[in-house]
Amino acid sequence: METRRLEILQVIRIAAAILIMVFHSGIAGYHGFCGVEIFNIICGFLLIYSTRNKDKTNNFIIKKIIRIVPLYWVLTLFTYVLLLVKPDAFLMSEANIVYLFKSLFFIPYKNSLGFNVPILSVGWFLNYEMFFIIIFYIAMRINHKHRGLIASLITLFLIILGYVFNFKCYFFEYYFNPYIFEYVFGIMAYHVYDYLKNKNIKSIFLYIILIIYSVCLVIPTYDAFDYGRLILIAVPAFFIVISSLLLFKDAKFNKNIVYLGGVTFSVYLLEYFSTAAFKVVANILNLNITMKIILFIIVVIGTFICAIPVAKIFEDKLPKFLKSKFLKEKTI
Repeated sequence: METRRLEILQVIRIAAAILIMVFHSGIAGYHGFCGVEIFNIICGFLLIYSTRNKDKTNNFIIKKIIRIVPLYWVLTLFTYVLLLVKPDAFLMSEANIVYLFKSLFFIPYKNSLGFNVPILSVGWFLNYEMFFIIIFYIAMRINHKHRGLIASLITLFLIILGYVFNFKCYFFEYYFNPYIFEYVFGIMAYHVYDYLKNKNIKSIFLYIILIIYSVCLVIPTYDAFDYGRLILIAVPAFFIVISSLLLFKDAKFNKNIVYLGGVTFSVYLLEYFSTAAFKVVANILNLNITMKIILFIIVVIGTFICAIPVAKIFEDKLPKFLKSKFLKEKTI
């Protein structure tokens, strides 16, 4: 069984995180919206890639919770306190105890402002990620060998169910959505990669694919939702991930770059605050585009620097501690 570490995925994660910061900062309009799609596809890819060894899938759900929940909860509670102190500083979130409970436990809702985001609004994608992790876990329990296919069929069935019955219950309306299929694209990416990785494919062909679909994602597509989002954003992201994997599957990158790729989950949650601060400062100082770009670069660097100790605590030390206590494991 292949054991190589695909370092290119960490590099792609860094690019995706920066794209999301570009979008949230508003420095380039709607550009960067595709960063979440890239993360979702990588997530689906890694779910099946990291579970190839059935013996290492014990306590799968608990390990995912330990990895994701602590930092998300801390920042959600921090945001809730800020909402209580200065509610008018937030455009999409409200300080409501029911909303807080639903946010902490990944229960979707639409608040009185009309937004369907949790207290920490960037955490909306975690609702979908946790939901798909549960689907994938069920698939593994049914048949580990065919877990990817089963998870894909379950997801497709739920989307069809949502389309046919047009549920009025917001929970089903939210989760039985074509958006969830982006994780299936990640599973598909794994199987395409696994089939082609040892084939003699011309690099020039892969570079052409990478360039073409990267250009496709330069086109602002913020208004694309549901099936349009799958076609206009997720499909190009799928081909970008595939071509990058095949081009750089054996590549070794600077260890610091690889490490930064490993802290992008923390970056994604922290940039909610850093990009908000960027917009406030840029607006107060009335910066021109040149100064905005300089400030944005500083904010990106600062966010990654802040993410390093945060990830060390919440993605390394705390998970190890919790696993040693609850799972009797000493390592991740």
